[in-house]
Amino acid sequence: MNSPKSIRTVTYQCAEGTVNHVNPGFVLSGMTRACAAEVPELLFQLIDISSVSSENIQALAQVLSSYPCNKYPELCIKDGLVYAPNIVHTPAIGMDSSEGKVHLSESQNFFLKTADPYKMTNLTASLTDDEVNEIQEDHVKVQLDKICVHSSDYFPVSTSDQKFGEMTYWNKHTKQDHTLLALDFSGTITAVGSGVTRLKVGDHITSCCPVVATSKVVVPEKLCYSTKEVSFLKDIPCISYFAIAWKILHCTLPKREQKERLAILSSVADSSLSKILVQTGL
Repeated sequence: MNSPKSIRTVTYQCAEGTVNHVNPGFVLSGMTRACAAEVPELLFQLIDISSVSSENIQALAQVLSSYPCNKYPELCIKDGLVYAPNIVHTPAIGMDSSEGKVHLSESQNFFLKTADPYKMTNLTASLTDDEVNEIQEDHVKVQLDKICVHSSDYFPVSTSDQKFGEMTYWNKHTKQDHTLLALDFSGTITAVGSGVTRLKVGDHITSCCPVVATSKVVVPEKLCYSTKEVSFLKDIPCISYFAIAWKILHCTLPKREQKERLAILSSVADSSLSKILVQTGL
């Protein structure tokens, strides 16, 4: 009506806010939207009515005569009123803006997520109510300060990478975030188990233990090392590098005589692992 080459589809209780049961009208809604996208030479209009009351019927008559399809592709009639959907663009707040920063108290717990299961990128933090209150007798609870960045060829980056490996083929087709894994990290002990003797609350430690990257983690005491003995590990907690260096120099390579020298060749000579290999091999 007043719209040449137009097709109007009227559904009953199929719009958001008016649905009260599953009905065949859902198929018509999807079909109309698909036709509007694929048949540009025709005009389509989708109208949903919440009830068959007299006021809604009058509003429907008004829509058919006064609401052209090219201006109002989708409408909803409820309580005698006509509603049209509206798309509003919400500007994203930049990460460098103070309004986008969130300050958390020590009592708030969170876990980190990465946008890519195989590398640390676009990290986000999500609040959680989960907290470990019971600690095993030989374990300590640590408030994390720093986490070392690593790649998936070194160790799994996320729980998805650890569980599925290279099989997360659906990652390219979704925007799912993946829970981050922490391998090397440092932090301050906030609680200890009854059997812990070497460490105490308030000690700053570094550790190499794959755990979910949360604000507070629980790890065995034997995997924790005090940063008082090796101070630089407080800022660079790369314990796994030392474990690999020791394995290479003392277990993998052949034993050298006292007068022989060991040459270490690396394409990245200034990397942390290369420096640790040199220092460990002295």
